[in-house]
Amino acid sequence: MNQQEASHYKALRDVTETNVAKTLEVADTKTSIITKVLSGYKHPEKMKVLSLGCSLVSMGLSQQGHDVHVVGATDSCVESINTVFKLPMTLDTEPDGATNLMVQGQKFDLVLALDQTLTFFNTEEEQKQFISVLSKLTKGKLITSLVDYKNQTSQSRMADLPLTLSIKDKQNMFINHRSWDPTDRQRFINNWLWIEEDKLVGTSKTTRRTMYFKQLAKFTSDNGGKNFTIHKNLFYKPLLSKAFEHVISINYE
Repeated sequence: MNQQEASHYKALRDVTETNVAKTLEVADTKTSIITKVLSGYKHPEKMKVLSLGCSLVSMGLSQQGHDVHVVGATDSCVESINTVFKLPMTLDTEPDGATNLMVQGQKFDLVLALDQTLTFFNTEEEQKQFISVLSKLTKGKLITSLVDYKNQTSQSRMADLPLTLSIKDKQNMFINHRSWDPTDRQRFINNWLWIEEDKLVGTSKTTRRTMYFKQLAKFTSDNGGKNFTIHKNLFYKPLLSKAFEHVISINYE
């Protein structure tokens, strides 16, 4: 799975650590989206949760007392969670953390693949293989978030609306635009830029691949997933983006 460059994670850390109390409030709000998805689903009072990356939802679930294991954690995430937020989360920085857990026979009540995690791959085959791994790790629900790539406007296909945030009393802008592969309509280079007032302070260039809803439904069904659901009234927004993502759940009970 491909990852963002270091400056993207630095921006995340700067934003979250600027106001710790506010960040935890936002984490609680975003976690409420997942709580709504879980409504009516019988799960243990203390869930065993696997999160792909250090999302705010993983922090919110940890605050609620669930046993949260994060794979693909960056060094900045580990330091921030341990020294600033001080949450009791298991943080795994190994690139093959999910595969290692699968080999160990681990199972989770809830697996989170938020922030379009399933698009951070070079090929469709890589996406299929990773979904196979997640399916083996899930004994309850897999919840992910995706943009509706099939029905994008020409403008939204090329770029997201810029996001502005105040960090340490300075105005910051985050820009996200895409360069599409001329030979493969689903493959693109994601270009992310961080501007502080009049200075370019960070960039991240990542090879990614769209995931259509029908593709995800098929790939999860092929691996035992059931009740594929797009929660039409629920949307998830990443911390450094204005692009709202659809929330999708799959059962593996």
